[in-house]
Amino acid sequence: MGRVGVIHFDAHADTGYSEFGSLLGHGQPMRRLLESGAVRGDRFVQIGLRRYWPDAETLAWMSGQGMRSYEMAEIVARGLDRCLDEAFATVTDGRDAVFLSVDIDVVDPGMAPGTGTPEPGGFTARQLLDAVRRVARELPLVGADVVEVSPLYDQSDVTATLANRVVLEALSGIARRPGDGEPLGARAAPRAERPAEEVDHLVDRTLGSLRARRTATEDTAPVELLREPTALEAIDHPIDEGGDQARIQVGRDLPLLHPELDELKGALRILAAHECGDRSVD
Repeated sequence: MGRVGVIHFDAHADTGYSEFGSLLGHGQPMRRLLESGAVRGDRFVQIGLRRYWPDAETLAWMSGQGMRSYEMAEIVARGLDRCLDEAFATVTDGRDAVFLSVDIDVVDPGMAPGTGTPEPGGFTARQLLDAVRRVARELPLVGADVVEVSPLYDQSDVTATLANRVVLEALSGIARRPGDGEPLGARAAPRAERPAEEVDHLVDRTLGSLRARRTATEDTAPVELLREPTALEAIDHPIDEGGDQARIQVGRDLPLLHPELDELKGALRILAAHECGDRSVD
């Protein structure tokens, strides 16, 4: 019997005995997994189930294995975080590690249409991403998969993009895990906030380094560029369009009210906070 717990996000239980006479199919993998003995049924949790299935016989088998399933109706009534808290306690009880399996059809088809068996009334994309990051950050994750993405049914790569983001959220969660020695399933302790003045100082210092590229006066002769100006140059200096080349007047101060600069300042604020040791800013 394995010492790995499993968290399975899916619209379907995937615990059918057979499909069209075959023991192997996309509706049977979790049954075959439990039958193999690699995972205990009472350390296997499913989240996001809906649809008029499994049938009574399959449900009885799942109950006999000790499986815990959170259907969407329960998640809506009790709240996702509360259900996740319980699930984390279950899959880590006496286990050394956790495997995460994400079937993209756990998400409502309005946000993930590219799948073979869509089911209305599912997670939002945001809910799944937040849940995956929690799993990866708070649990001893040793492996993960994202399945059931079908490009044939996708629209504008919406589903593929979400699946890609699920992987990135898992990696980000692993990177932000608490230090060694933390109890399994424990939420990471909130980090102390850095003084706002310290963060502002670092932002100003970084912006100052950008301004340092300008010349001392505004009377400097224009510089002809043999290429299109970069986005930063377009922000940093007023641009005169002439002929086939762009001409910029160096020596101007950095405009502080430019909308694109506001985005840059936001990114710098995050980087500055991280430099101070506060990684709670994202």
